[in-house]
Amino acid sequence: MIISTREIEEHALWQSTWSDDERVLAHTPPGYWYDLVNISMVKRLLQARDMRADLRLRFLEWLNGIVHGNLSLDAMQTVAPACDTAMQMIDEMQHLSIDDKCRLMRKWDIMAGFCNLNPSLIEAMKLFRHPIGVAA
Repeated sequence: MIISTREIEEHALWQSTWSDDERVLAHTPPGYWYDLVNISMVKRLLQARDMRADLRLRFLEWLNGIVHGNLSLDAMQTVAPACDTAMQMIDEMQHLSIDDKCRLMRKWDIMAGFCNLNPSLIEAMKLFRHPIGVAA
């Protein structure tokens, strides 16, 4: 596929219209997007009062283990629990294979939808250890 100069210029013009939040989202590696959505889901699940202690401990251990690479402890702690709509979106993905879930979660519009529902996801991205491609 050959990209024309016009297409490159149009793409650059489109990028120049991005808000700071859109720029942060665009420059965060998509693999972290799914991590952040999963963190919000787990935090929502942890709000259940009738959860068995062993299950609660496993979720807390998972949250501890998800801190890696650019995803700092502060970033993980910033993520708020998922809302009802986000939980429904996540539930709709349950029938997909892990590969299909990962492909879906790499789509800009899907992650933008989660970020609109839970702005703390963007705030967490801003706290990543080494934001890629974003001027400090």
